[in-house]
Amino acid sequence: MARYEAEEIGGKHSATGLPADFTAYAIAPLRSLPLPFPGRLDPVGVAFAQRERDIAHALHLAHEDIQRQAEDTTAWLREVFQLWHSHSQLSEAVRVDNARPCNQP
Repeated sequence: MARYEAEEIGGKHSATGLPADFTAYAIAPLRSLPLPFPGRLDPVGVAFAQRERDIAHALHLAHEDIQRQAEDTTAWLREVFQLWHSHSQLSEAVRVDNARPCNQP
């Protein structure tokens, strides 16, 4: 129940920067589940597109770092959740930028 409530709170408050299913990071090693990954933002701006690629690449690298996950879990989780927070912030900036009249087809 606590896991469900934590995901509900995280999902309703995107400012936390946590993925809605962030508790998957706790149970993934137990169930061999894939780790969560943010959806694509599809920014119009080149700089935002590069930033999205950078965040996605860093998150992929963190997800693949099995040794660090096991040896320094707390620091690894901080890094992963910071990347999610960066993605959340970028998402808001992309939403605003993509909505500008000059970026409409």
